[in-house]
Amino acid sequence: MKDHVPSIRWQWRRLAVIAGPALLYGLTALLAYLLGLAVSQTVRSPAAEMGAMWAAISGIVVLRNSLDDTWDATRARVIGTFVGASTAALYLAFWSLSPMGLGLCVAATVLTCRCTGIADGGRLAAITVVVVMVISAMDPQLNPFANAALRFMEACFGTGVAVLLARLSAMLPAIGQHPGNGNDGTSDGKARPEE
Repeated sequence: MKDHVPSIRWQWRRLAVIAGPALLYGLTALLAYLLGLAVSQTVRSPAAEMGAMWAAISGIVVLRNSLDDTWDATRARVIGTFVGASTAALYLAFWSLSPMGLGLCVAATVLTCRCTGIADGGRLAAITVVVVMVISAMDPQLNPFANAALRFMEACFGTGVAVLLARLSAMLPAIGQHPGNGNDGTSDGKARPEE
């Protein structure tokens, strides 16, 4: 029986290494979705589910293999969301959604981000422009600045959940390890049994 103890321990550790990240992503999506829904429902918008989805996407997008990488992705996400939401709100204050307007706003947002050196060259900001503009078209009664502020808050909640869970997973070694990324003691992605 004693010979099986390291083998059983190794099997449990391997299961945690494989299933841990999946659970982390699932929990991030769940908590971010619920927070986003709570925020979106404060304005009684028909687009509340879209806001909850935006929070969940924000959390999933920034979750990385390490806490430092998650923080870096979070900074880029929050800045990009702010720029994109602001651009969309300014456009929507004067005009309604049109395909040409959407394209011009995305181009202007990416250009702004690239010229100012904002991380990721405006990709996340451009996505935010599309989300804010489409949600405004779905709910024309929603003030464009309120819409932009909601999308920004939802992104902050989603990324905050991801950072919190990344921090907690770093405290639980088996969950914080991802096969093949150098955090699991291997370089080839194959977990090794404990000696």
